[in-house]
Amino acid sequence: MEAVQGRAGAMPTAQAARNPTASAAATHLVSVAPPVPGVLSVADIRASLAAVPVCADGPGMIDQLRDLEDLKSLVAAKQARIAVAFDAEQRREQAAAGIPAKERGAGVAAQVALARRESPARGGRLLGLAKASAPRCPTPWQPWSPGS
Repeated sequence: MEAVQGRAGAMPTAQAARNPTASAAATHLVSVAPPVPGVLSVADIRASLAAVPVCADGPGMIDQLRDLEDLKSLVAAKQARIAVAFDAEQRREQAAAGIPAKERGAGVAAQVALARRESPARGGRLLGLAKASAPRCPTPWQPWSPGS
């Protein structure tokens, strides 16, 4: 089976043919955001985290586990914010392309699922939760910022 390859994985061409927006997004996933001076990229952070050694003592290991749990929460919040922004961007593009309002947003949850390596159903739930939470939590990672 042929597939459209994106950064997050492959999308079967039959699925891509039924959903041109998803196919375009799979291609968009290959692009990388321009670097921001003084800010590490996600790839830099991933490489740095992979290089962190496991602490030698029990209390240090527990501290590492807690810090990594906080990091997971921060990552989940960032993923939610990106998913909401992606949904809004896709809807703007679809509106500009003349797609009727009731059809806008079709396929966005599937693209979120593909990027997150989740099932399409879970992608829909993740996007729905992110959209429902966004107005109530404009800065969901504030508890993990320095000085909090």
